[in-house]
Amino acid sequence: MTYRIGEIATEANVSVEAVRYYERIGLLPKAPRTISGVRRYPRETVDRIRFVKQAQGNGLSLAEIRELIGLMQRGGSRRCKQVQRLLATKIAEIDQKRAQLDDFRRTLQGYADECERSLRQASDPECPVIGKIGRP
Repeated sequence: MTYRIGEIATEANVSVEAVRYYERIGLLPKAPRTISGVRRYPRETVDRIRFVKQAQGNGLSLAEIRELIGLMQRGGSRRCKQVQRLLATKIAEIDQKRAQLDDFRRTLQGYADECERSLRQASDPECPVIGKIGRP
């Protein structure tokens, strides 16, 4: 049994435009069309869309998801090693972003501390941070 695009979208809880987009960028296989040009999707399409949405929710990009989908057709340890490599790359990216956020937090905390000191030392101080932010 096959389903129309609207039925698939409703079942997968996405918009019709999202289904078309996923198909266009290769996350879904091209749906066969009827003689009148209507797309007809197999039931497995809902599972694929749910996989995509779950992977996005876990922080994977559409390109990374496309790579995972490509690995679904392979089997054995080779597939697992490639998934492991993809995940290791993602973890390294997260670690790098986390380090950047830690640096940013320290900078902001330093600014907040300067404001606190300035407010304690004067009754109506100029904000010391405003001038600093504009300087390299």
